[in-house]
Amino acid sequence: MSEADLSAPRSIRAATFVGVGVLHVAVIFALIRAFAPQFVAETVNSVISTFSVTVTTPPPSPEPPAPAKGDTAAGSAGAAGRRATPRAVTAPAPRIVIARPQAAPQVASTGAADRSGARD
Repeated sequence: MSEADLSAPRSIRAATFVGVGVLHVAVIFALIRAFAPQFVAETVNSVISTFSVTVTTPPPSPEPPAPAKGDTAAGSAGAAGRRATPRAVTAPAPRIVIARPQAAPQVASTGAADRSGARD
């Protein structure tokens, strides 16, 4: 009798190997973060310090002209806007035709039996 090949395909073995590797890296990173929290910050600062970026602020925009002082006082109501008029909306026709209920047929049996069908 021949033996069954129970080994996983090559792609699944490779994916498992990569997954285990990522898991190990994540656990090591979590342990470093737990036992030496300043190590991560120092490493990030040392990596970031190698790149120097000069940030310049944009020139200030000119100030807008002062509004002309009119006869309106501060805090008074503004001019009335246009009146809103609603559109006429109708319900669309239903896509599915609903069946009308039919009257139930009359009872086929007569008598005082409280059970129907065959029995022992």
